[in-house]
Amino acid sequence: MKTFDLRTAPAPLKLLTSLVLVGIGISYFFGLLMVVLWVGLTPDKVVQTYAQQKTPAAVRDQTTVTEAPIDLDEEMAPPHVIDRELLIQDTHVHLPIYTLIAAVLSLIAATLNMRVHFKMWLIFSLFLGGWLDFLGMWGVKYVSSAFAGMTLTGGWVMFCSWLIVIVLGMKQMWFEKNGG
Repeated sequence: MKTFDLRTAPAPLKLLTSLVLVGIGISYFFGLLMVVLWVGLTPDKVVQTYAQQKTPAAVRDQTTVTEAPIDLDEEMAPPHVIDRELLIQDTHVHLPIYTLIAAVLSLIAATLNMRVHFKMWLIFSLFLGGWLDFLGMWGVKYVSSAFAGMTLTGGWVMFCSWLIVIVLGMKQMWFEKNGG
């Protein structure tokens, strides 16, 4: 059974698809930049950002003053910490957007010239990345720091699957002949 192939699409549809891919690519670049600046790309940084902050009552009720030299070259800003309310908000905002982006990219992936099994795995990974990302964040906050790896894996799955669709889509639309 012959299916629709982006390589044979009319020029206006190729242009529309290309603009969607470029827009998603740019937004993902800035999303990645935001993660690098606010969280970091290591398990320790993820734990530092998302782990449940537990301050013993004895520490909360006292103040300690110490003198120490200041290193002006050292980062002085406190680490970015995501509390429960912000994680609820981020999940509420980001997960539906990730799902919509995965759906749009899945429609494009379904039209790519590749083996059906690879298309199925690619489509699944487009959704899986966002799910792993947020499951890992919630896991770090309330279960174990071991979930930091899940968050990082989700981010890389998202990045790789999005990149595959963007690169293959553009390549097949504009640089490959019909082939069929």
